[in-house]
Amino acid sequence: MNESYQEKYSVRTEFNQSTGMPTSMVWENAQGQQDAPGDLPSEMLFSEKGVLECAFWRRGGKLNRPGDLPTRIYYAADTGKPYAFLWDKDDLEHREGDRPSRIIFRQGSEQLEELAFCKNGQLFRRAGQNPLFNFHLDGTPVDDNDDPVEFEGFDEKWLPDCAMPRLF
Repeated sequence: MNESYQEKYSVRTEFNQSTGMPTSMVWENAQGQQDAPGDLPSEMLFSEKGVLECAFWRRGGKLNRPGDLPTRIYYAADTGKPYAFLWDKDDLEHREGDRPSRIIFRQGSEQLEELAFCKNGQLFRRAGQNPLFNFHLDGTPVDDNDDPVEFEGFDEKWLPDCAMPRLF
């Protein structure tokens, strides 16, 4: 790191005392707000075994990420595969265009579990409220005892192109 980089950002990593594995990594700007250089996540949380569980992108302390990229990604602790993608703008769930701001798959499978469309924190459509999706009639999400839900209108272009964040 060069001096100007060190003046703008600091990183704090916490470790599990018994295993020595990282439990969290948080970047902050000179004002003490969560922020990271480039497209690095500002916060990452790890399992007891040091496996990445979630990554958050904050700019100036608020959930924000340039471009059409998720601000929150959750990973399955056993496989490390991402299963949930959420988009935010200024700490409110939000995604531009007619694209879902929340895409969640059932952990350990490629079965889609939930889609939600929000603008400025306001939910305006959910999988159960759109005739393109076969969901419970009362709008409740599917649980593990239900048959798989068919999301006939799902477009893979809604998914982000980058699932694993760079650590450095």
